[in-house]
Amino acid sequence: MNPDVFGAIAAKAYQAADSPSYSLGEVISIFEYYFNKYEETFGKAHPYIRQEQIQRMIEDMPFVAGEYGNPIDLEPEDYFPMIDRHFQTQYRCDYNINHFFSGDVRLFRFYEIM
Repeated sequence: MNPDVFGAIAAKAYQAADSPSYSLGEVISIFEYYFNKYEETFGKAHPYIRQEQIQRMIEDMPFVAGEYGNPIDLEPEDYFPMIDRHFQTQYRCDYNINHFFSGDVRLFRFYEIM
């Protein structure tokens, strides 16, 4: 994914997001880390994602739903070991960042790094 193109789309998504908790720089660093891990793992760039998907991820980043649906707060720095662990986990999926933000994937990776 072209970093300049992504940065422009992410900035628009950030502005449209409902009260983002992380700074734009923190958000972009998390996305870039994920995309770099993807490219390192698969030898190709991560597929493009839509602004609406980026916005949803930005809104979801600060927390995961824990036991009984109670939110668990995540700090931006939590994402780097979670992403590393994600790419070490065997799934039957394409490892698109949308998968990482779906279901309980982030919750399980969070528990594994804590």
